[in-house]
Amino acid sequence: MNKRIFSLFTVVVLAFMAACSSNTENTADPVPPAGQETPSTEEPSSPAGEKPAQDNGKEPAQDSNSGKDPAENTDGTNPDLFKSGVFIDWNGVDDPLIDDRLKAALQAFLTAVIKPDEASYEKIFPNHATEDRADFKNVLKEPMNYRFDKVGKAIEEDGRILVPVSGTSRDDVFGIRDFSNNLYFKQNAQNEWQVILID
Repeated sequence: MNKRIFSLFTVVVLAFMAACSSNTENTADPVPPAGQETPSTEEPSSPAGEKPAQDNGKEPAQDSNSGKDPAENTDGTNPDLFKSGVFIDWNGVDDPLIDDRLKAALQAFLTAVIKPDEASYEKIFPNHATEDRADFKNVLKEPMNYRFDKVGKAIEEDGRILVPVSGTSRDDVFGIRDFSNNLYFKQNAQNEWQVILID
């Protein structure tokens, strides 16, 4: 009987040792063998004479391509770091259909949405009650959950200028997600740009 217990104990110990040795074989050795280099996880440096992408003479808080703050994690992986506001690189908006007056109206409208400033919102978008198909009026109720990052290429259509605006939103149902809306601008009788439709 003791012989059987000893044999069973030996088999269990050998199985345990075999399992442990297979786990150590699959792990990476932090020190490479002589003559081999360790793979680098660092991003490549800029070519000589070029500045890194972050040091482009613009505000360091904004990425010129997306308008997003590279230090902020707003891609949906960490909702605690979500930052609301208007993070559009206005100097980077270079579109022949978006003149300075239209750009100023767009900037004022998005700022009114985020502040929230209902009077300015209604002044720039006077027919909001019937033409707000994207429910931007609801953004005024929860501006801390919206972030505007980018202005897309404008399109002229039937005397109106369609301006795509995109960003990120956060809510309890969908979490963090990207959104894009089209804002249609038209000049009123006083030649002021106004939003006439949002979809």
